[in-house]
Amino acid sequence: KSLAAAAARVAVVAAPPVLKDLAHYMARCRGAAAAPPWCLGPRPSAFAHAQAAGWGVGPFTYWRLKQTPNFLLAAPALAL
Repeated sequence: KSLAAAAARVAVVAAPPVLKDLAHYMARCRGAAAAPPWCLGPRPSAFAHAQAAGWGVGPFTYWRLKQTPNFLLAAPALAL
């Protein structure tokens, strides 16, 4: 009983982004002569592409040499 309820909750949370990505894929990638670059990914997501291309959001994208002063400022608090 509790496993089925947990699975239903997970489905309710996961469904909107998956359905949104599916709708974008169906509208812009299927049958398009010149598909956008995000259509070619392993899990096509227009939002993830916009984040990576326009906002620089992604795993470890903050770790750049210009951020060294910020890491040095945070080091004492992290060492505690």
